[in-house]
Amino acid sequence: MDSTFLGWADNLVTGAITGLLTWLATRKRNKAETKVVEGDAISSMQAAYDKFIKDADERIDSMREELAEMRKELADCLNGE
Repeated sequence: MDSTFLGWADNLVTGAITGLLTWLATRKRNKAETKVVEGDAISSMQAAYDKFIKDADERIDSMREELAEMRKELADCLNGE
């Protein structure tokens, strides 16, 4: 075979292997970055949910206290006090 063809074939094979390895490494990196972003998004959603639950609990407690006061006032009014 011609040495020019072998040199060309060698360059082609080397380029193909390099391209494949680069593609695999980039794909792996992109998947890792996606997992980090998804993890951050889940953490943010959990923090927002926790804040929402805390606020809702505080409002419910406040309404319970107000309802207890109203019941007491109603009972006082019905008893003629």
